[in-house]
This record gives sequence, structure tokens and C-alpha cells, in this order.
Amino acid sequence: MSNDVKVIDNQIAEVVANKGVSELLKPLVKEIYLFDTRISRTTNSDEIYSKLQENQELTLMREVNKFNENSIIIYDKDNNKLGYIPEEDTIIFSRLMDAGKLLLARVSSVENRGYYSVRIKIFLKDF
Repeated sequence: MSNDVKVIDNQIAEVVANKGVSELLKPLVKEIYLFDTRISRTTNSDEIYSKLQENQELTLMREVNKFNENSIIIYDKDNNKLGYIPEEDTIIFSRLMDAGKLLLARVSSVENRGYYSVRIKIFLKDF
């Protein structure tokens, strides 16, 4: 048996060569809706929150700290820290993330009430 790679479809090989394997897998990725919540402990930067758009994708990152061992930080596309998933909502999501699952959030609404209230939807990205 040979270790040589055989090109069966030139279009597939071209996509992989030019855009990477992730582009080839995009049609297979599903976003599974899990939960609706809000961003807690938001900062006072009106400039950051005023730029948020409905359906904008946000990044979720785990953070173990002395206040909440299940803490999950929320970042925008420019890597600005927006706040956290509320502590009462983190137990299941932190366990999923710790198990290697990819979670993301999408903005569902942004309201300026003298402070910014941002609602988000959380999704599991899966194949």
C-alpha cells in the first residue's frame, strides 16, 4: 500500500490548497441553538456596545477565577471584552467547553437604558 495522496477531484484539491480544509468543512458545520441570556458585568464603554449589531457573532472563552470557577468571558470580533455569561447560567456551558465543545454567542438585542443591556443567544457549533 502506498502513502501517496491521490487527487480524485481537482475542485476539492483546489479549495483545500487555496482556502484550507476549514472551507471544505463549512457546509457540514451546524449551529445548534442552546439558550437565550444576557451579558452581565458590562463595562462602561458606550463606544464598544454602540457598535454591536443584531446577529453579530461573539466569542466565548473560559476563565477560572476566584469568584466563579465556571466563568465564561464574552468578546466581540475586535477582541474587546464585553462581559460575562451570568453566573447562574454557566455550569452547563462551562462543562461543555471544558469537554472540548465549541460554543459561540450571537447578539439578539442591544438596548441603551442609561447603561447597555445586551441579550445573546448561545449556540453549540458541531458537525
